Amino acid sequence: MRLPFFTLFLFNLTLFSLFPTLASSLHPVAFSRRRDQSRSPVPSVITSRQYRIARDLLDVCINANVNLLADVSQVLGLGSVLDPLDLGTNIELCLCLKDLDLYLETNANVQALIGLLGKNAIGSLITAVVNTSPQAQECAFPQHAHHTCNTNDPCHYECDAPYTLQGGECVCAPPYSSCNGVCDLYPQSCGSAVPRSLHKRTNAIVTIAQAKASCRPHETVCGIPGQEKALAFECIDTRSTADSCGGCMTPHPFFEAQAIRHTVGQDCTAIAYASSTGCSKERCVVGSCVDGWVPGSDKVSCVSRYERRNENA
Repeated sequence: MRLPFFTLFLFNLTLFSLFPTLASSLHPVAFSRRRDQSRSPVPSVITSRQYRIARDLLDVCINANVNLLADVSQVLGLGSVLDPLDLGTNIELCLCLKDLDLYLETNANVQALIGLLGKNAIGSLITAVVNTSPQAQECAFPQHAHHTCNTNDPCHYECDAPYTLQGGECVCAPPYSSCNGVCDLYPQSCGSAVPRSLHKRTNAIVTIAQAKASCRPHETVCGIPGQEKALAFECIDTRSTADSCGGCMTPHPFFEAQAIRHTVGQDCTAIAYASSTGCSKERCVVGSCVDGWVPGSDKVSCVSRYERRNENA
């Protein structure tokens, strides 16, 4: 599909100003990939525990094959230079504008174009295509859903696992239930998301046996960071505690006659790009991720939406 001239008119002045850079960038070094390393910070424990009102996500999406350089090469008079390179032809634009930065970073077909014209120019070009193409649509996605590519529907989406689609919403349906914002199986009921406080103790506890006796049968004696010399400890259910999943993050401070190798736990709340996490059966579970990322097939991490799509292809 060749883009009509008027869709790129507003960007011609910008591209003309890039001509000196464009000419020099034809050196092979210009084709090396450039990636921005800045990422959205991982939500803190307190932030991830705050209540959020569910709102639909509005976006503009497209699914079409385009030739990004068709009109650019004509306007700049660079057809003889760019045409033999066969760049920008038949590129599949399957994205929503909110995912543009991720698309520019992960789509191999646009990397050469970015090497020639720069990320900002290509980003502006794609934005113009999406905003002016009759094939683009304004889309509304429910909570716990992610955009997927569908040639018949630019607004097609799927629910994040294990949510299911019911009445246009992604719901946590039985046998799953929602606990602290995470949809999963909870055979032991839902624990509180409020940070734990230490139990007041009237008698000093100086041995591991005493510490275990003060905890419930299913709880583990764990240490407190920075307080190892004070014999401070916590009783933690490592089967379902998100910030000590599968084991203690800090070993207990008590002496043991026979050294026991304890399993080190995982802080599920620190999983990169995750917006909601939980711990089930001593295993971290990702419930949802920040925009542009989706839970991986194993639900223990967040992966790029386009990487997940390639895995399912």
